[in-house]
Amino acid sequence: MANVTDKNALAVLVEWAVINGHDAPVFNALDNSVTISGVDDTQIQSVLDGATVASIADANTRSTIRAVQTAFPKPKNATLEQSKEWALMIAAKVISQLRTLSTGGVEAAQLTGWVDKLAVAEKIAAGTASAAEIAIIQAEADMRDLGETATELAATIIIKGNNLRTIRSAIDGFEDKLKRNIADIADLPSYNTAMDALVIDGAAIINTLGA
Repeated sequence: MANVTDKNALAVLVEWAVINGHDAPVFNALDNSVTISGVDDTQIQSVLDGATVASIADANTRSTIRAVQTAFPKPKNATLEQSKEWALMIAAKVISQLRTLSTGGVEAAQLTGWVDKLAVAEKIAAGTASAAEIAIIQAEADMRDLGETATELAATIIIKGNNLRTIRSAIDGFEDKLKRNIADIADLPSYNTAMDALVIDGAAIINTLGA
């Protein structure tokens, strides 16, 4: 029986099953086992054990994109302009999903708090923070109970903050590219190319976050 040690790896297994035409995996939360009808347990375990941060991010992204496309299928017999409108709608929804994935789905208020905290952390690193600002970061360090100083936690916050800045900028650039690609569609079959780029580049963006 295949066992799940990291539930995030289930996303990889689901995508593997879709790609290979198998039924969806059945997960048993009582014993963390998983089965797929007609698939050997050894093969399932191999897929799970081979999951990486990058492959998990890729699987989650592809799953998100496929879900959006399934929920909003392209209209039958659509004209070129209708196809472009559909593609723009799909792109907007996927971009929204990617932005949510990039922050782990946190609320806007919490994201604002991250930005404020990053600014304080950068001042600590630069040696320009006030005692009150240092105390803000030290309070979090104390509650984390890892023996960190405010300076040490500030360094961690800056790394995470820069990663978030990078991924958000990448998503902004990706959004601009998608809009241009869709605007350049010259015939009905061409929307497939734009959607292929959406899947490939979208997965690459989230892989960058997980790297």
